[in-house]
Parts: sequence; structure tokens; C-alpha cells
Amino acid sequence: MVFVPDPYFNEPGYERDAKTPHGKQKSASYNHDLRLQTAKHAILGGLRHPDPVFKEALWVHYGFRGPAVLGMLQKWVQEGGSEKAQLQEQVEQITVELSKLPKSGAAARADPSLQNGREGIPAIVEQQHRPTKRRRESSEIVVEQGVVIDLT
Repeated sequence: MVFVPDPYFNEPGYERDAKTPHGKQKSASYNHDLRLQTAKHAILGGLRHPDPVFKEALWVHYGFRGPAVLGMLQKWVQEGGSEKAQLQEQVEQITVELSKLPKSGAAARADPSLQNGREGIPAIVEQQHRPTKRRRESSEIVVEQGVVIDLT
């Protein structure tokens, strides 16, 4: 999802309708569908069938951000739309999937599929949360939970 309030108007030619009743209606419909598809495919799909490369990162992400994601999803449900019931169903399924995630780094490391001869990324869940960002040359460096991630 594009992180702007009305991504519909980012589509070529639609920006001219931004301040019209027709444009507002189309944008609302677009947002509701986009939110449903985000919940269904990006969030629920990722939780149920994570790419093995990203499995640990997803666990860490949802370990920290799961409650905030659920809060955002509930807000989307409250905002309604024709897909409200479908979205609520996705939120319920996401809640179930989040409850299945390991509660700590120790639990995550107990999963044999994550054993790779080193401390797994989920171990950082046990540490104090200290997110910071800093720039190094042209690379974006994110230091979160004592793990440095180079996003280049």
C-alpha cells in the first residue's frame, strides 16, 4: 500500500478528481479494496506462508509491531466500506496467526527450521527496544535491538 491517505489519486489521470465528490467516492472504494487485499495477501499471507529468508524478520517485526498492526486493521474495519465483513474476517485470522508466533527469542530458537549455528534474530526480542537510525555514506543503516541492518 502506498503510504499516503488517498493512493487512488496517485494513479495517472486521477489527480484531477481529488476534490470532487466522484473522486472522493472512487478513492474511498479504492482504499477499502486496497486495505482488504493488504490484510489478506501482505499480512495474512506472509504470516501463513513466510518466505524462509524472511521468517525470522517477520517474527521479530510482528513481535514488536503486531499490536499496532492489529490496531490499524481495527481502525480500517471501523471506517467501513463494502468490504467491512471480509476485512473483519481477515483481522480475526491475522489475530489467530499472530497468537501462534513465538513469544520470545528462546521459543523462536527452539524451532529446528531456524537453527543455523548462530543466535537467531528472534533473540533480539528479549532485549530492550532501542530503535535508532543513522546515515553512513549513501547507505541506510538501521540499528534496532542491537542488530545492524544495512538496507543497501
